[in-house]
Amino acid sequence: MNELPIQASRTAAISKKSLRLFGGLLLACLVMGGGVGYYYWRLTRPPVVPAFSLKCNDPAVERVIENAHQEVAKEPNSDKAWGRLGMVLFAHGFFSEAQTCLAQASDLAPHEPRWAYLRALLVLQEDRTAGLDLLEHTAILANSPAFVHARLAEELFENGRFDEAAEHYHQALHSSPNDPRALLGLGRLALQRGDLQESLGYLKKSTVSAPTARVPHALLAEVHFRMGKLAAADQEKRTAAELPEEQYWPDPYYDQATDLQFTVDARIDRASRLLHQGKADETVRALSELIQEYPDAAAPRAALGRVFIYLKDWPAAERALTEATERNKDHLKYQCDLGYVLMRQQRFSEAAECYRKAVSLKPGHALAHYFLAQCLMHSKDQGGAIEELRKAANCKPDFADAFRELGRLLAESGAKAEATAALEQAVQLAPEDQTARRLLQSVH
Repeated sequence: MNELPIQASRTAAISKKSLRLFGGLLLACLVMGGGVGYYYWRLTRPPVVPAFSLKCNDPAVERVIENAHQEVAKEPNSDKAWGRLGMVLFAHGFFSEAQTCLAQASDLAPHEPRWAYLRALLVLQEDRTAGLDLLEHTAILANSPAFVHARLAEELFENGRFDEAAEHYHQALHSSPNDPRALLGLGRLALQRGDLQESLGYLKKSTVSAPTARVPHALLAEVHFRMGKLAAADQEKRTAAELPEEQYWPDPYYDQATDLQFTVDARIDRASRLLHQGKADETVRALSELIQEYPDAAAPRAALGRVFIYLKDWPAAERALTEATERNKDHLKYQCDLGYVLMRQQRFSEAAECYRKAVSLKPGHALAHYFLAQCLMHSKDQGGAIEELRKAANCKPDFADAFRELGRLLAESGAKAEATAALEQAVQLAPEDQTARRLLQSVH
């Protein structure tokens, strides 16, 4: 008689328990479904296209930016569209807006190293720690190229993290065995820890891979000097002096961004990169086309003149630089470059006029005073040359060559005490300069 109520109460309890269990499962499903739905909505919801208010005085640049902005509006889920807009903004100096776009491109394509790398370069300008973190993140991506590792290694070197720098230089060489940037970096690291033989090996390989790079030769001069090979050190120093001051290392991601810039200066830079890649004919052709487009501009002509200086085509260099100085008479570098070209053609009086103009524009320009002195020496104006060398040494107290030449002229003029002082300074500044040592001994 009592079994039915007991069974009923048990059934009710089980039903309540089942209901609670079912309710819990239903709530879990709703939460999970809501999460999946939100995730799906987050993936499919187009990113918000920012409305930039950019001030630009160049209509051509404005059109380029606007076209890239419209591409993002058409394809808001495309990392390539966002990345291109970011690169266009990067190329024209709108760095904050570029960061926003490159960050969105990275969110849309987290395994694409290009967007992360360019964003890291921008962040490095503001916050080296955060930029270095981003660069490290880029380097660990599976398809990160050699130049990313080399760039990261340079930043690590600058921060005193030498072991990590060496690791990334080696990773660069693993994917690109003759990478001159990585070879240079390893040579510098070996020199820094005093392993001269290892440094010598890396640096020599770097000069083979990048024959127009100045820094490897300058470091080789230091290595040879420390090894006591003074003649070899002097030769490397002279080689370095003949090479371009600026060094461009191949960086395809950065190049892709800067290639979107349409200013005259940007096109000159691109032409200069061709020269560093050994493509002299293409460089001349690109600059000649630019001159035709901008017949009144001085900068493309000056750049073409510097290319001909590198090629040692002195008449062609003179023509280009003369045209540049005619369009901008008060440009210091144009005057100095033209003076140098005239000197190489043994036209010292004309070269002197260029250097006089240069020192009138910048009285503290040590090299202009030095080369003016060289011109005056060839014109037999010893007194004028001495005066210019004194000015060069005063403008640049570590200018060993100026002190050596000043000492030579003072000795020839009979001012032995002043000559001794100048030559002692030259030897102190450049102990490997055997000419200065011989002059000093002859004065004594």
